[in-house]
Amino acid sequence: MRGLLALSDVLDRIGSFFGRYGSWAIVPMVLITVFDVVTRKYPTVNTFIIEASNHIITSTNLQEMEWHLHTLLFSMCLGWGYLRDSHVRVDLVREKLPQKTQQWIEFLGCSLFLTPYLLVITYFGFDFVASSYATGEGSAAMTGLPHRFIIKGILVLGLILGISAGVAVWLRKFVYLFGGEETRQDALTFASERQEA
Repeated sequence: MRGLLALSDVLDRIGSFFGRYGSWAIVPMVLITVFDVVTRKYPTVNTFIIEASNHIITSTNLQEMEWHLHTLLFSMCLGWGYLRDSHVRVDLVREKLPQKTQQWIEFLGCSLFLTPYLLVITYFGFDFVASSYATGEGSAAMTGLPHRFIIKGILVLGLILGISAGVAVWLRKFVYLFGGEETRQDALTFASERQEA
């Protein structure tokens, strides 16, 4: 059982690494959004920037970069959020249940829903990226961003990180439910949580 907890800790560290550094995508996302809104509010400034950048910086490019950064932020933090138990759930019901029942619900949720669903989506996601790469897919807008396969690949990476987080949580719940009393308390916390405490 200690080996399962160690494997869970490794998966936790991977998800935490990508989540911590991926969360920094919010900074350029906010700056680009503010810049886009301000330049569109003042058409003369917008025209000057477009001309000065030789039509490289356009409102379309900025808007697409905003949602690309949003995808990066979401993808890198998806697994991390699940590892930190910060995802949306029906807490009104769950919090009133006994600890062991909560662990069973999470265990069955990972086994029957989360991991299988993410595996199927990831499987089709690889075709999604390969097709985009093969066709040289870019933005539908004339002045949009090229190489759409890059952001689609980041989305697939986020799904893989989600699977990794799901497996890490599943291992913890398995140890809690089927392990001995000596490992039960360790199964409730991840290595990175113990380091932060």
